[in-house]
Amino acid sequence: MERSAGAIIRNKEGKFLVIKGKTGFWGFPKGHIEADEKIEDTVKREVKEEVGLNIKLSAISKSIEYLMEKGRKRNTLFLAEAKTEKITPNEEVKDYKWLTKEEVMKILSFDDLKELFCEMTKK
Repeated sequence: MERSAGAIIRNKEGKFLVIKGKTGFWGFPKGHIEADEKIEDTVKREVKEEVGLNIKLSAISKSIEYLMEKGRKRNTLFLAEAKTEKITPNEEVKDYKWLTKEEVMKILSFDDLKELFCEMTKK
């Protein structure tokens, strides 16, 4: 099974970062877990590569599994705080926005991701 990891990132104003990837779907920064790489290291590396942010991970994480053309994929997302503010998107990121929780729920492309986001951000 292919595995990826990423982050639901909150800034100082309490808004969340969503990105539009090269496939045109709205979601969160994430990427493939390399062999012998800790999942937390993957998250920090992928966020830095995709949007240029340094983040602080929380202990809260959840995974979702879905079927892709190549087989099953598991994506694990961590709740994180932005330690830096300047976004520098790479070529994989077509657009990005800082949004309120309500706005995030309207823009996310997939229902299972909306459900995961709700679970992880409720207080």
